[in-house]
Amino acid sequence: MGDRIEFPKNFEGYMTMAKDAEETGKKDEALTLYEEAYNLQPDFEANTKIVNLLMAEGKFQEALGICEEMLQGYFEEDELFETYIKLLLGNQEFIKSRKMIKKNRTRIANEDELLRLVSTSEEQYSMFNPDKITAYKAEGRDIKVQPFYQQMGTLKLLEKLPKADYIDVVKELLINDELPLLLRQSLLESVVAICAAEEYEIITIFGEQCTVDISELTAPGEQATYLQAKELLSKQLEEYEEVFQTQMMEELRVNFSVMYPFADAWITDVSLWVKQLLASYLEVEFTEEEQTSEAFDKNKELLELIQKELVKIMQ
Repeated sequence: MGDRIEFPKNFEGYMTMAKDAEETGKKDEALTLYEEAYNLQPDFEANTKIVNLLMAEGKFQEALGICEEMLQGYFEEDELFETYIKLLLGNQEFIKSRKMIKKNRTRIANEDELLRLVSTSEEQYSMFNPDKITAYKAEGRDIKVQPFYQQMGTLKLLEKLPKADYIDVVKELLINDELPLLLRQSLLESVVAICAAEEYEIITIFGEQCTVDISELTAPGEQATYLQAKELLSKQLEEYEEVFQTQMMEELRVNFSVMYPFADAWITDVSLWVKQLLASYLEVEFTEEEQTSEAFDKNKELLELIQKELVKIMQ
């Protein structure tokens, strides 16, 4: 037997040794060598090799962490995207996996196959983990007694529920007026994002309970009024510092989240609404016609109600 060839301890050397080890079935050694290569040079091939070896060992949490370091690459091919979905499922991220599939449905060819994979994973999880599901649902129902930031964490935890169980809890929370409106709206956005096509009861910022058909809704960021307001606000802020621009664009996003999904109906004069939003921070002049308009009063009421909602979560 000849002497073992010594490769230089650089990225290429470690990758060559790792591939040799993997081909001869030395998975642990291969993983260590791929990690050495990756530490020297963050490389997508090394990333996928590490992820696949960790997945084979059932280390889904660790594998997902590595995957997310170079996540964009996993959206380039259907096979890689499927790997990402499997990682989410291995971490019981059922709702997130559905959101990601829907978000990328226009560029993947295997949407139906992936959704079946999610459904199968949910069924298996439900079969073997009924106690966990019961505990998650109970925590979700007790969310009203938690501080706001803990409530946010609980909503994230609920996304580990299978779709049917998730929807059961969400339906209850959407009409729980003790839960901050901003969080209730985030739940509404979530069921829209997973394409849960059915009717839901919600409570609006005016305290009115009404029915919305999820199949007819778009995401908040896709609403015509939001897109128009975003463009107008961006132009108004061109001469201001980037920090202030970022702050105002985030405030705009939050405002529309609170109004969701009724902004298109409630805001009849988008330009005036943007001016009134800015008036809380800048000196803005209004014409007499603007100040006496019905839209001005409606916008003022909306902005005041939104501010009250935001104050609630700060307390």
